Amino acid sequence: MRDASIAKNVHYDYVIVGAGSSGCALAERLSRDGTVRVALLEAGKSDKSFLIGMPSGVRLLYEGAGFNWKFQTTPQLELGSRQIYIPRGKVIGGSSSINSMIAIKGAHVDFEDWAKAASSIWGAENMFRVLRDIENASGLPTKHRGDRGLEGPIRLSRRLIGHELSEAYITSCEQAGLARNCDGFNGKSQLGAGFFDVNIADGQRHGASMFLREAAHRQNLVVVPNQIVRRIYLEQGTARGVVVQQGSDETLLRADNEVILCAGAIGSPQLLMLSGIGPSQHLYDTGVKVVVDAPEVGQNLRDHLDCSMRWSTKGVDTFTKYFRPYEGLVHSALSGARYLATGTGNAATQGIEAGAFWTDGQSGNAEFQSHLVLALKWPPHGKHPRNGFALRVCQLKPKSVGEIRLASSDPRDAPLIDPGFLTDPRDIDALADGVAFSTEIIQNGEMQRYLDQALDHEATSSNKRIVHNWIRKTAETVYHPVGTCRMGDDTNSVVDSSLRVRGVENLRVADAAIMPTIPRGNTNLICMAIGVIAAEIILSR
Repeated sequence: MRDASIAKNVHYDYVIVGAGSSGCALAERLSRDGTVRVALLEAGKSDKSFLIGMPSGVRLLYEGAGFNWKFQTTPQLELGSRQIYIPRGKVIGGSSSINSMIAIKGAHVDFEDWAKAASSIWGAENMFRVLRDIENASGLPTKHRGDRGLEGPIRLSRRLIGHELSEAYITSCEQAGLARNCDGFNGKSQLGAGFFDVNIADGQRHGASMFLREAAHRQNLVVVPNQIVRRIYLEQGTARGVVVQQGSDETLLRADNEVILCAGAIGSPQLLMLSGIGPSQHLYDTGVKVVVDAPEVGQNLRDHLDCSMRWSTKGVDTFTKYFRPYEGLVHSALSGARYLATGTGNAATQGIEAGAFWTDGQSGNAEFQSHLVLALKWPPHGKHPRNGFALRVCQLKPKSVGEIRLASSDPRDAPLIDPGFLTDPRDIDALADGVAFSTEIIQNGEMQRYLDQALDHEATSSNKRIVHNWIRKTAETVYHPVGTCRMGDDTNSVVDSSLRVRGVENLRVADAAIMPTIPRGNTNLICMAIGVIAAEIILSR
């Protein structure tokens, strides 16, 4: 594998657009065949950054522009017309290089739904085979490894700190009737409370770029960062390459076999539409020549909306000190120095180690997820507690659906992202139920002895209207956009079960955009599995 710049008149067998979670996995697997030439293009930078490798660097990566697209939604009418921030990785490794490193495989029932929508290839048996193949769970407690994978590129660990608040939260969940889940939520059932599996090992983030390390010795894989793809190059309905921007010039990079889009649920539909593949009237209105009228491109956008409840604490030290003015710089410097010297300490963690999954009482599946954040990064205006925490709660199967649209025909312009949050009224009722149950857990169990005061009084109200208003004022995304190039066996789907774009030859999409439904939980590992399965499909043909 080698980093390179684009040279004119160079042909590759496969050109992959987007070096994120799916793209890195796909490139590594395709390049195992030494007879094929693979080019992996990324709009962002190299991931060779201290901040990316250090788990606590997520605090700066979340807001910084260096490795982040920093998207904003269109004004969300049901959220007080607020624009919601959507961080997305603009770097080798994609969002796996800037996320919170929580490793969730998903629920069996979700993949069975995918099998019904498309093919058994996407069913639970095959998905969990691949997810086991890409993980290295040797860092987990021996008694909890079970049949977990031990040789994959993504190393996992658990309970890095064992913070007393994390232990107290799990105990409080048990007191509220949830079972303790000792499998990192990646065993037979997601339900219960426990410590998350995280893709952190030896103090280092293990994101999708670990796949590229596996391919480091291969000369048939070229990775090209800082490369903006303007459009797919089409000849008579067949993808023959991509057109990339080089300064003021455009260069054609040819693909003799296939072009595969791995630019994510936002980038992949944008690039299809810029290439003339999408809803014909919208393309016409935006000034893009229509090649294939594909009405569902950019549709079916789903995401996890999240509510964050905050409490100040007493008798316990949290990571809040790292966010306090002036003092935080001192603590961060000391923590960073220890990390540089030993690779250990608070900088070797991301501050989220415990959470829970629970049902709504109407099904046996997880319908809510919580993340316990061991810090108060954004206390309410005018309040500066010495210590505190936040509990983030999201609804896992929202009914609301949104869309991606072009803002213009210029690929440098961010697309219009409208998740349609809470447009289905059932979602706000469900979120309010999740908030109420979470408040009960915090205020009536083991956590109670650490509480100083609730900082979001509206969230703890017994008046549902007040809770609804608080949700509309404060809710944000958990950054799991999916579904905008929906996979299915019906002719209206954007891609078929082999991920081929309908109406175009030699073109596939292989990333979160193809998900027919949103999974229960964090999406990162699942995106990696999509890349692996895409490679298996391509090489089998």
